[in-house]
Amino acid sequence: MEIGDIVWRHDYGVGRIVDIDIYSLTPYLVYFYKEDNRLHDGGGKGPDCHYWLCFKGSLTLVHSVSLCKLIERRRNENR
Repeated sequence: MEIGDIVWRHDYGVGRIVDIDIYSLTPYLVYFYKEDNRLHDGGGKGPDCHYWLCFKGSLTLVHSVSLCKLIERRRNENR
């Protein structure tokens, strides 16, 4: 996984990797698109309640085709 990759995590949904610290126990800093009060500000990297430090094993890489299907499914659920 690299900076800029779109990922999914079961408890926060879809996000984008914005930073990687290979020396950390939780090296992936992810910006999640849905705001959640359990999330934080990314150590001052951005707005509140969108960031979380993650293990690689807790993230699933989302391919662009899968992301389009996920967005379409969400739109249909909200109708």
